[in-house]
Amino acid sequence: MKLKSVICVVMLVACHFAYAVGEKCEAKTLTKLPTLDGVLSEGEWDEAQHLVNFYDQAAGGLVPDQTDAWVGVTEEGIYVAIHAHDSQPDKIAARTVQRDGQFQGEDYAGVIIDPMNRRTVEGNSQFFVNPIGTQWSNISGGRIAKREWKGDWYAKANRVADGYVIEMMIPWKLLSYPAGKKSNILFNIGRVNNRTQTASYWSNPGNPFRADNHGTVTGVQFPNRDLSEQIDLLGYVSPEYDGDTSPTASFRAGFDLRYRPTETTTSVLSINPDFKNIEGQIEGIGFTRTERFLSDTRPFFVEGNRFFNLTGDYTIGQMFYSRRIDDFDQGVKYFGNLDAKNAIGVLATIEDKNRLDGVFRYAHQMGPRDNISFFSTYRDQPGRKNSIVGSSGNFSSGNMLASYDLAHSDDQGLSGYAGSAVVGYQLPNFYSEVRHTTISPDFRARLGFVPEVDKRGGYFYAEHNRQLRKGALNSYGFDIYAEDFHRFEGDNAQRGISIGTYASTPSGWRLRIGGYTDRYEMEESHELSAGLTYGANNPRKNISVSYSYGERAGDFTSFLAATGTYRLAKGVDFGFRHSVLNFQGFSDQTILTLGWEMDAEQALSARWVETDGDSNWYLAYRKAGGKGLEYFLIVGDPNSRTSRDRVALKVVWAQ
Repeated sequence: MKLKSVICVVMLVACHFAYAVGEKCEAKTLTKLPTLDGVLSEGEWDEAQHLVNFYDQAAGGLVPDQTDAWVGVTEEGIYVAIHAHDSQPDKIAARTVQRDGQFQGEDYAGVIIDPMNRRTVEGNSQFFVNPIGTQWSNISGGRIAKREWKGDWYAKANRVADGYVIEMMIPWKLLSYPAGKKSNILFNIGRVNNRTQTASYWSNPGNPFRADNHGTVTGVQFPNRDLSEQIDLLGYVSPEYDGDTSPTASFRAGFDLRYRPTETTTSVLSINPDFKNIEGQIEGIGFTRTERFLSDTRPFFVEGNRFFNLTGDYTIGQMFYSRRIDDFDQGVKYFGNLDAKNAIGVLATIEDKNRLDGVFRYAHQMGPRDNISFFSTYRDQPGRKNSIVGSSGNFSSGNMLASYDLAHSDDQGLSGYAGSAVVGYQLPNFYSEVRHTTISPDFRARLGFVPEVDKRGGYFYAEHNRQLRKGALNSYGFDIYAEDFHRFEGDNAQRGISIGTYASTPSGWRLRIGGYTDRYEMEESHELSAGLTYGANNPRKNISVSYSYGERAGDFTSFLAATGTYRLAKGVDFGFRHSVLNFQGFSDQTILTLGWEMDAEQALSARWVETDGDSNWYLAYRKAGGKGLEYFLIVGDPNSRTSRDRVALKVVWAQ
């Protein structure tokens, strides 16, 4: 009854929604195409819209170092020029040379766009460029990185006396768009100034950040669909020698076939995908009572992954956790936007002809922050059949947020249920929420990540964060979390409270301290922690040390971790992580990495991992990121716990 009552409150709070739309400009058609060379030649952008007045997203108001931008459209795509003015141009940071590398600790600027004008975070695509012309993109829904598959876009950058200039063109065919129609599109220009730690926008998304405040380009005429670009092929071959297996030599090959029936939907067929050579996330050794959640970078699951997010964070769990499908022989998926308000995702895989896995999701968007979805998962293998059906929803009204997640499971005839509902309140620099969650003892999600069942109760969470533009600190914040969960029979599941606070300086120092006390079933624990980072603003030169200690079930416990990265030479980076857990004995882990970005497409990387006496290393050469054949040579096994006598070559092509 408690869960039903909370859900009723959620629905009442969410029955009305309203949103603001940011800056607008009219689409200007270019009859004379600019030369994309990173130089603002006289007259070449005269036909475009000129955008001025960039706002500080965190603090509000115009930023001191302003940006000028120009935007124009053609039948092929959208053209953009950006002049990022900087009062201290000698301090502009730009290090990344490989395409789609992360721009941490760097200056960059670019475009946020959605031709479907959905005005949601998930529907937006981003295209950013740093001052030396390196490109990074994130296409809505998720996309495999191979350039012929992901799609190409064009950009050049050039440093000038008062900052840097970017010229770029994004083809419509990279994105979902309403073919043959005249429409308004979501559009914004964003810029990060690393020196001032400031993000600024032409149309300010505000604080808190809201995608519905992005700007609009009105009256864009879209071309008709080009039927010749509906089919893409991505294939690989991989000969391998492994002295620890029999036979020692093997040859594998497979491919992905993508068919796009419309401008907004995609289907993918995958035959014998290559998962062995994908470097997985390393599981740490810090204390946890439940299974750890690990990210997944395998291409089949990356492509269109947004359409398979069944439940929200911090709810009843992830109803689809792709790592549950460790391998498969054949897989197929269909996903995309049926129109501006309706989306679908369908996925199915077969392994060894005796395991079938399936996922389905349908979502309806009622407003920028208001949506409802229905989903199901299915696993069928000898001796184990499991299915999940459920629904999720997110709603907003002013500063109020609300959401729910519901699921019912059937596992070999055993029924279970789970539900969660939350009401949150959001202001600039402040957020709080109250959540109630119920998960029955018999709930089973064989394709999901549900760390714990047989619990009901809730938590309260609040945080305050502030960015400063003057003084000794550039940011500070604190948070508090309190929970109270019980088993269905009434016994204590977990009750506790934790608090934390942090502060950081413009020079890159960051300090965080915190502590918690809780009771898990009959086990009482308390702990204090502190962490110090130097170089928080510089991913190429930093070090961080954290330490926590306390008592768990009457025994002393402590955890020490040290991490860091250091640029040894141009393009050569060294990284390390060492951690030690002391609880009823010692456990330790050391991770050493070495990477050399030889040029925009070639790289060497090595990693050594030692965990409680077991060690593994591997060395890899990569030539990728451009068009044509990609090559990977791997010595060792990136995902083994111990070293293997293994050499694998992988060649990838796309068309």
